[in-house]
Amino acid sequence: MMTTTTFDRARRRSAYARLARIVARQRGPRELLPLDEVTDRLRPFARRYVGLRPIPVSQIVGTDSRGRDFDRDFRPRRPDIRERWQLVERAFPEAGFPPIVVYQVGDAYFVIDGHHRVAIARQRRVETIDAEVTELRARWHLPADADIVELIHAEQERIFMEDSGLAEARPNARMRFSRPVGYIELLENVQIHGYHL
Repeated sequence: MMTTTTFDRARRRSAYARLARIVARQRGPRELLPLDEVTDRLRPFARRYVGLRPIPVSQIVGTDSRGRDFDRDFRPRRPDIRERWQLVERAFPEAGFPPIVVYQVGDAYFVIDGHHRVAIARQRRVETIDAEVTELRARWHLPADADIVELIHAEQERIFMEDSGLAEARPNARMRFSRPVGYIELLENVQIHGYHL
């Protein structure tokens, strides 16, 4: 009789989630946010090493390089990562993992090293994991549940604030549109009004 591993359960959950999205006609699988896209769009202005501390596993939403290997819930996308998964799982049967390495942007964390440890922690429903944290500070706060749409909103707000001059005149001003195109439309109106003045 073959035993079911956490890897097998994770792959099965991934397949069930894909099937549920197809049946419900939802868009594709939830993707891990790529760190390079976050830094390109939000343009962090400072980097600060925070140190070793426990972080909520549920707030780990991105990666610097492994978006093809795991989905947003750190379920495996490819069968060829099974071997590494099982090695890590056998090495740490009680989940006493060595610290992972992450960048923090707002309330969201991005894995630099430790993807398999995060994946196994998620499957075991571990609430926190020790991490070496480096904070990237940006003017626009990224919530822990951020997705690509939220990232585009933050980028459009940044562009609006910079191009309109509000970033300097009223740095604490905040506005939120239901669609990212709202920032572009408002900026055009501000520029036309400025031209007429």
